[in-house]
Amino acid sequence: SKPLTFYVDTLFPKEYFQAVKEGILVWNTAFRKAGIRDALQVKYADSKIIPAEQRAFVSYDLMMPGIKSDFTCHPRTGEMLYVAVSYTHLRAHETELHL
Repeated sequence: SKPLTFYVDTLFPKEYFQAVKEGILVWNTAFRKAGIRDALQVKYADSKIIPAEQRAFVSYDLMMPGIKSDFTCHPRTGEMLYVAVSYTHLRAHETELHL
């Protein structure tokens, strides 16, 4: 089967990329136990990648606090058809939280 590749937004801070990559790839351990090898991959998006055309995309959002996610699965097979994860820059919201 074809791996699900998570593309990380070019605006995502490079210093956080490795942690996000490791957090996604750790799930390959569970998939291997289920008999699926290398189910997930993570790549940094480049200028040729169009986010809306990707099955899995990790974005960076300065406006919405927290981590948001959305996904669509095939109703019969459970295959992930679409996954979106949005992280925020929490430091930008610390001032709002303390007001």
